[in-house]
Amino acid sequence: MAEDRVKHHLAALHDAVEGPLDAPLTGLPDDDVIDVLRRLETTLRRTAAVGHRLVVEVMERSIPGNLDCRSITDFLTQTLRISGADAARRVRGATKVGTWHTPTGVDLDPALPESARAVRDGDIGPDHVAAIATILRKIPHNTPIERIEVAEAILATAARDTRTAVQRNHDALEAGLRHLHSSGVLGSHRGLPVTVIATMTVQQLEDATGLATTGTGGLVPVRDALRMAEKAHPVLAVFDHHGRPLHLGRSKRLASADQRLALIAASRGCTRPGCDAPASMTAVRPKHFVQGGPPYVTEWNKGGRTDIDSLDLACDHCHALVHDGPGGWRTRTAADGTAHPGRTEWIPPAHLDPTRTPRVNHRHHLDRTVAQALDNHRARRDAEAREHRRRWNRGVDETGDGDAP
Repeated sequence: MAEDRVKHHLAALHDAVEGPLDAPLTGLPDDDVIDVLRRLETTLRRTAAVGHRLVVEVMERSIPGNLDCRSITDFLTQTLRISGADAARRVRGATKVGTWHTPTGVDLDPALPESARAVRDGDIGPDHVAAIATILRKIPHNTPIERIEVAEAILATAARDTRTAVQRNHDALEAGLRHLHSSGVLGSHRGLPVTVIATMTVQQLEDATGLATTGTGGLVPVRDALRMAEKAHPVLAVFDHHGRPLHLGRSKRLASADQRLALIAASRGCTRPGCDAPASMTAVRPKHFVQGGPPYVTEWNKGGRTDIDSLDLACDHCHALVHDGPGGWRTRTAADGTAHPGRTEWIPPAHLDPTRTPRVNHRHHLDRTVAQALDNHRARRDAEAREHRRRWNRGVDETGDGDAP
């Protein structure tokens, strides 16, 4: 019986919680403490999905009205002894990611289907759902429904974002200004966007000191030139200590200007997942391939060559995270046939991801992310339509009278 099954599950849940309450933790290694903490958080998030199911059941049965409660919020406040704000938050969560039913008992899709799946899997929690719903409410009403669905899917995937609200607002403003600057509406000169060309030596670039020469013959402090480059579309011409351009061959220690321009066009910024450092704030770094992946790359100081396929962009902070210690990241090139062939994959340390699943940075490729999400959405919708037609045709064949069930 359903009643017995529910009681059995609740008893098992009670016993499962009882154990960790009394079990000693001091003898656990650091990695195990981190693993327990992560697994507990996943379990708590999944229990939120159970709570959503119960709220839906209470509302669909009209239990608050049967008990003379003014509303579902009033019922939860009295029954669970929680605050009105907490009760309202749980109701809103059930409204957005709960599975509701028609009068005949047919399941309805959640209002936020991707978020609902993420909650059920324990990837996100109630606060994430509330933030996603708040953002979606700001989308204009005339936006096509498929774009709203794609936006919800992207938000559900990105809900491990650890930036503060201030940092997110700053990044949003910066992205908007960058888009405005690149749109060309701010002025042009002889049909081209206004651009500052600054020339400096490698030593000046590394030390951020001295004066850079502009294309008009003026002098600009190197620090100012680098700061200007963050907000422009720089074409970087790098010279050696003798004022000569670096060799375009690939036997030099430093990447050539052509190689850097190619990497800027391909990666657009730091390649570590989640890093928003633009290309102007990165340097060309060698990839450190791991065992089991593509062949090892011999670094320049060990007799290797500075080939374009063994290079990519990384900011100073992220590059320092790549090391052989227990908390170090690894990098490699995604193989052909994978979701992102040729892109740089970053493999996180075990304390961040026990599976050490390779990741790529989508932050600098929002246009590609949206396009791919739209393609996936349309492909899934077309597959569902084909399946519906197949079932319909099979029903016609079985009845023989042209009326499918």
